Amino acid sequence: MAVTGIRWEDAPNYVDYIIKHPQKKYVEIAHKIPKGHFGKVTFNPSSINLYDNDIEKIVDSEGIIGLILDERVLGDSKNHGYSEYVSWAEKDLFIKNGVTEKAYENGSNINVVEQEQLEYNAAFKINRTLNADDHADLLLNNIFHIVKVINKHKPTTDAWNYICIGTDFDGLINPINICTNISQLFNIEDVLVKNLSGFALGMGITLNDTPQNIANKIMYENGHRFVEKNFA
Repeated sequence: MAVTGIRWEDAPNYVDYIIKHPQKKYVEIAHKIPKGHFGKVTFNPSSINLYDNDIEKIVDSEGIIGLILDERVLGDSKNHGYSEYVSWAEKDLFIKNGVTEKAYENGSNINVVEQEQLEYNAAFKINRTLNADDHADLLLNNIFHIVKVINKHKPTTDAWNYICIGTDFDGLINPINICTNISQLFNIEDVLVKNLSGFALGMGITLNDTPQNIANKIMYENGHRFVEKNFA
């Protein structure tokens, strides 16, 4: 999983428009894209990801967040924007009065979604041509957002204890190009050690340990401790 970058109660503000599919019991929701904390990166606001409220609940229950390495889930929209399908029973949770409703067209509406997102990106001058450093930023953007939320929600806890790498390499993903398979997992550790101090400074977050020790937590120790505590 990754994070939406927003709170659940703010989700309706990130709905660009909806398409009601006739004779089918679902609604297509096209999302606006929340900007990330730095660089070109953004968040993926689709409900597959964690809202800030979810992060708080995970911390309260002594859970853990395993971050996926799929670039789109982490926040690379590639100019396509984000669109998801919800049931009629769920649609009112995502939309508010006054939301734009577009007419259903025969076949897929993907061209409509793409065009709308291209216009949105152009308006905000968002460049989505991501290189290797940008792919690293996608992951770091999610990590630091989690830390920011936890620090605000429960300042006395160690936010770095609740994050690990989930990869999802056992699924069908399009991985970030700094780690395209499990043999390259050490690249993630290198990225963390190299960038934690600078990114923390930029976000006004004080590191409570060395970058290497924090990287060890995220890469190895947190996941091991969680499994040993809850499943051993």
